[in-house]
Amino acid sequence: MDRSITVTGMGVVSSIGNDTNTFWNNLLLGKSGITRLSNLDTSSMSTKIGAEVDSRWLLGSFTRKEVKRTSRVSLMALKAARQALEQAKLYESEYLTNTAVLIGCSQGGFVESEVFFEKGLIMDKVSPFGILKPMNSAPATNITIKHKIRGPSLTIDTACSSANHAIGLATQLIKSGMVDIALVGGVDTPFSPVIFKSWCTIGVLSTKNSDPEKACKPFSRNRDGTVFGEGAGILILEEEEHAIKRGVQPIARIKGYGASSDASHIALPHAEGMIKSISRALKNAKISPEDVDYINAHGTGTWSNDPTETHAIKTAFGPYAYEVPINGIKPNLGHTLAASASFEAIACVMSLDSGMVPSMLNYEEPDPECDLNYFVTQSEELKPEICMSLSLAFGGSNSVIIFEKY
Repeated sequence: MDRSITVTGMGVVSSIGNDTNTFWNNLLLGKSGITRLSNLDTSSMSTKIGAEVDSRWLLGSFTRKEVKRTSRVSLMALKAARQALEQAKLYESEYLTNTAVLIGCSQGGFVESEVFFEKGLIMDKVSPFGILKPMNSAPATNITIKHKIRGPSLTIDTACSSANHAIGLATQLIKSGMVDIALVGGVDTPFSPVIFKSWCTIGVLSTKNSDPEKACKPFSRNRDGTVFGEGAGILILEEEEHAIKRGVQPIARIKGYGASSDASHIALPHAEGMIKSISRALKNAKISPEDVDYINAHGTGTWSNDPTETHAIKTAFGPYAYEVPINGIKPNLGHTLAASASFEAIACVMSLDSGMVPSMLNYEEPDPECDLNYFVTQSEELKPEICMSLSLAFGGSNSVIIFEKY
C-alpha cells in the first residue's frame, strides 16, 4: 500500500533534557550531559565518565512500588512514551487498541540482573523480579500494559542500530495496513559494573576523564573513543490521512529506510555494509544523494567507526559527499547504544521542523581519513528539507532512515 508515514509525537528522557523542547534547545546551545559518573563505582575502571539521566527526577516520577517492580530502562521508556502520546493526542485514546509498539533495547536489563542475582547468591534465594525486570522486552511490554495497547509489540535488539530498525520496520507494518499507528524508538543504559567494565576492557571508551564534556570527539584526529550515555527516545509514527482525520498536524515524514549486515566482524564495522544501507534507503525514498540536505552521522568517536563511516558516505554519495553538512550528537548525550538512533531521529525531525541544525561538538583536529563537510560552526538555520540518519552497530547491523520536512 502506498501510504505516507508521518511523525506526530515525540518524547525524550536524556542527560541534556527530559522533554523534547529542552533536549532540542540544549543541542542547539551546544550543551553536553557527559560528567563524572555518580551512579556507578568506577574506581577500578579506566573510564570514569558518562551521560546519566537524573535519578532523583526519574525515580521521583513513580511510586515506590512501581520503582521496586520496574527496571530503570522501563521507567525511562514509560516517561518518554507518555510525552510522545500526549503530543500526538493519543494519551488514553481508543486508537491505542490497534497501535504497534517497537522498542530498541540492548543492554539495559543487565543493571538489574547483576544486582538481583548477586543478592540471590548471598541470600540463597532469588526474587521473581530477577527474571521480569532484566528482560529486554520489558520496556515494550510495560508500555503496552500501561496504555492498554493491543497491537503488535516487538523488541528490536541489533545493538546500536536498534531504534532505526524499529522505525523502519514500523513503517512496513503501517504500509501493510496492519496498523495505522506505531510507537517506536529505543531505550538503554550501560551503567552496570560488569557491562561497563567489559566495554572498558574492549578499549572503545574514551579515557579523557579530566575533561568529560570534551572527551567524545567524532571525526577529530585526537579522538580516543566514545563515551556512553543512557536514556529513551520515543516517536509516534502515523499514516498521514489517519493523523489528519484525527485533527493532528504531522511534524515530519518518514521518506525511506535501508538496512544491511556487514557479515564481516562482530566488533569492527565494514564500509560495504553501510554503503548498501545508504543506497537502499535512497532507493526506497526515490531520491538521489543530492536531495539530502544534511546527514546525522553515527559518529562514535572511535578509531574504527569514524573513517569507515566517512568512506561509506564518500562511496554512496560520490562528489556530493564533500558538500552535504554532516553532524553528530554523541558528544552531547553520549553513545546511548540501542537508544542512540532514536535521539538522532528526533534531532532530524526537530531540524526539519525548525530549520535549525545543531553543530557537532569537540571537532578539534582534521583527520585525513575523515575529510568531509562536518558541521562544526555554531548551530544555525540551514532550513533542511530532507535529512538522513545513519546507524552502525556491533555485530555489523546497519540501518538508515531518511526524513522529509512536512
